[in-house]
Amino acid sequence: MNILVLVSETFKNMSDVEQAVKTVNGLGTAFKLSAVGLPSLTHVDNKTWIRPPEIVEKIRNTYEKIVPTFVIVENRLKEDMFSVYKPSLYIFTTTDWKKYSPSLTTYLIYMFACGLPSVACGLPERSSDSLDNHPDIGCISDYCGDKSNIMYSMMIGDICPHCRDLFANNGLEAHYLDSTEKLLNYVKKEMIPYRQRIKQIAPAERVNDFETTGRSNLV
Repeated sequence: MNILVLVSETFKNMSDVEQAVKTVNGLGTAFKLSAVGLPSLTHVDNKTWIRPPEIVEKIRNTYEKIVPTFVIVENRLKEDMFSVYKPSLYIFTTTDWKKYSPSLTTYLIYMFACGLPSVACGLPERSSDSLDNHPDIGCISDYCGDKSNIMYSMMIGDICPHCRDLFANNGLEAHYLDSTEKLLNYVKKEMIPYRQRIKQIAPAERVNDFETTGRSNLV
């Protein structure tokens, strides 16, 4: 499946986007990503706080039909969210990535993994709203109200049974989930150096879960 990755033409870390796209495409997944600089996103990404509906409007004004697409911005999304999903369109920010990941490339690959199942099946927005996990459980759909918990989700790198069922019920073919898990396995290996940091941010039961269930997937 071809996936479009859009950034503004002034995106400062374009080389990291290109490396993340190259890595995803080189892992033998069912996805082929293509990065494109979009002039109309430049004005939007220059704002201190970005309104996702404004991005959706720019995309719809550029493309007759929204194909499976990621939009990456560098500034903060409204309400300080990591990401926002609209049918076939996954918008996320790279703000504060240094707090959560050993490299921007690793962070980008994780965010691709979070959004790919939804964009691949064109998940309806009403179904997407039921994905958020409260509390966080190490799944790609963790809400991460405490933003530092995304490190935990990146290290565990799971797709929980509820999410699997929801994606399957919305027509996602199994090989797309398999491909997403390839990306998650890559991220988990990259996150090994952060194993000690998670012990500083997670409750004791989460650390125990990580050590018992996450380690076998990391080493």
